Amino acid sequence: MVFLNYNYIYSPLFINYIKQISLYSSEYADNILYLNMPKLITHLDSKIIDSINVHQSNQDVNISINSDNHMMSRKHKEKNYSQVNVENKKNKNKISKKKRDLANNEIFVETKDHLFVKDSLDLSLLKSRKLNNKTKKKNKLKIQNLKGSSDLFSLSDNNKNSHQDKSFNTVIINSPLTVEELSLKLDIPEAEIITYLFLNKGISVTLNQSLDITLAKEVAVKYNFTVLDVDDSLSNYSQLQHFINPLDTTIRNPIITILGHVDHGKTTLLDAILKTNLVRKESGGITQTIRGYEMEFNYDSKIYKLVFLDTPGHSSFKEMRIRGAKITDIALLVIAFNDGLRPQTVEAINYIKTMDLNCIVVITKTDNVDQDINVILQDLTKYGLHCEPWGGYIPVVQVSALTGRNIFNLLSKICIMSEVKKFVANPNQLASGTILESYLDKKRGPIAYVVVQNGTLKVGDVLISSGIYGKVKSLIDVALKKVSLVLPSTVVQILGFSDLPDAGSKFEVVNSEKEAKRLCLDYSHQISISNILKRLNNSIYKDNTTTVKEIKMLIKSDTQGSLEAILDLLLNLPQSQVKVRVVSASCGTIANSDIELALVTNSIMIAFNIDISSTISKLIKDNSLIVKNFDVIYDLSEYVQAKMLDLIEPNYDKVFVGRASVRTVFNINNGVVAGCYVDQGKLIKMCHLCVSRNNQVVYEGILNSLKVIKDDVNEVIFDNECGLMCNYDSWKTGDIIDAYQLVPRKKTLI
Repeated sequence: MVFLNYNYIYSPLFINYIKQISLYSSEYADNILYLNMPKLITHLDSKIIDSINVHQSNQDVNISINSDNHMMSRKHKEKNYSQVNVENKKNKNKISKKKRDLANNEIFVETKDHLFVKDSLDLSLLKSRKLNNKTKKKNKLKIQNLKGSSDLFSLSDNNKNSHQDKSFNTVIINSPLTVEELSLKLDIPEAEIITYLFLNKGISVTLNQSLDITLAKEVAVKYNFTVLDVDDSLSNYSQLQHFINPLDTTIRNPIITILGHVDHGKTTLLDAILKTNLVRKESGGITQTIRGYEMEFNYDSKIYKLVFLDTPGHSSFKEMRIRGAKITDIALLVIAFNDGLRPQTVEAINYIKTMDLNCIVVITKTDNVDQDINVILQDLTKYGLHCEPWGGYIPVVQVSALTGRNIFNLLSKICIMSEVKKFVANPNQLASGTILESYLDKKRGPIAYVVVQNGTLKVGDVLISSGIYGKVKSLIDVALKKVSLVLPSTVVQILGFSDLPDAGSKFEVVNSEKEAKRLCLDYSHQISISNILKRLNNSIYKDNTTTVKEIKMLIKSDTQGSLEAILDLLLNLPQSQVKVRVVSASCGTIANSDIELALVTNSIMIAFNIDISSTISKLIKDNSLIVKNFDVIYDLSEYVQAKMLDLIEPNYDKVFVGRASVRTVFNINNGVVAGCYVDQGKLIKMCHLCVSRNNQVVYEGILNSLKVIKDDVNEVIFDNECGLMCNYDSWKTGDIIDAYQLVPRKKTLI
């Protein structure tokens, strides 16, 4: 029996050629199996067939396709431009366009005597299909995203890509996903997900539209996935990994990050440590950005230089807290004695456990003496943090930021932990670190606020971050002084980037601008503001089967971190009734182009910590543009939610007031008056009427006029007669009137 691989088909000439082979031996004549639905890959030219040599010896047939004329190198071709050569060249080009990639597939015809072996075929004639750069990049990104996803894993080692093993898969979904992203995460075709949503949910979606968390989880459950309710924001966490020669390492200063819930006294504690007054400088009394501070502390006759990072406690600044946790050496978990563990406290505990951070628990607002904190310690134990007072390993310090009580004790514990852990770095290497924040200065240009984690950073160094490179023009330390170089564990501002680098991204110093350009070309954005905007504007929610109203916004922010927090806030607002569409989101001051875009798109402009020039203010006033500038994220959130609620149609609850019956009907110049008798309760002017006849409602409306004899009155109580008018003229004797007060329901976005 001769088998032809079912993936391929050959031209009629090749089929005839196979038949000719079979004539040499009658035992092969009837043993060729032809396929019903083969796939066409190429046609072989007759000249190639003529060049095939058939050798038969001892019932072994070796087939070789001589393609010397076609595979001849350009270096050895004769420069003959005759008409025959031109025609051959044209035929060769036509053949090469039709060829496909066969090198990765097994093409063979096999018999019990190995009549036709794949190794006897010359596949060099068949060229692989060339992909353009756009297709290559797209496929590369898809493969990287699929391979790099750490929140999708199979509990079975066999047939991981098989639909039969979906019941053994576990997936984490804790943020909105596009249909394409969900398809890659679940390893299910996009068309299958789109079909399921349309047929079962009545929701029509496209490939790039985003599904909310609830809807994405339902799709995963549909395909037998177990959805874990776990925060995977740290799943791709990895610090800078550089080879550090142990012989060149030196002890570096510790980086201490302050984590905790909003209003638990983090910045006030930092003020007590640094002997400053940072709280007064903060809008609304809350921290809304990540900042670094340095101090020197004398402990045990040794000077320690401590670097502190203050992080925001508001829920919208999650990315800043993750950023601080990733680069810290020691985490100070701040818990207010009078408030206990709160949502952002639990979030910080998850960071400490996931990253295995060194930690000190700081109980604030214990002004006079140490308090009974057993309840707090018990709650910490539930989340896996075992403190020293309960036989654990995590130090606990009760402090008062107002009186300064136990501040020295806290700093001493930090120094002891730093001495024990011995944090090291290599100052002789090229510098590397993390971008804490980036913003655009209208005079100096892009500014990066960074922490150097390894190596020495100098003025003139060429550095690269998030696909952007630049040459260091200036370094400004935390004291706002210009310096020529900085060592590891130093917070510094860098002037020299050509554009704003992504906050939270890594930076590295390279040897030359040529190398920096090459690395920039290889860089691909995994997370950016544009991706968040795409997810926000294309979101599909579980309950939005009907058309929802839309509010358009144009956002300007002082820093990239603040912009990131604002978009995260908007992304987490319920949008089943009113959808938020962000036309544009960027950092920097408001420009003329922003005004024009807001006017064209009829958008509200939201500014955060932006100084608006007099020229721009005049343009805003002349064009009657709505521009709101905020310096506290609470106020921004409340304003956006209020604007969304204004677009929602009000709903009312009917509260029964009274009932009347129509005794007679009068026709007057102004309309028709119903003479009524109040049988129950009372009638109130401007109340809601429900007129019924023969147990069927014939009219609903508002009572416009209410009179007793000739006098206008506001209400008529039980057992009295009155006349009433409304926008209804078809009164009949015996009609029943039910009166209601309409009480508006509280509007909600859910």
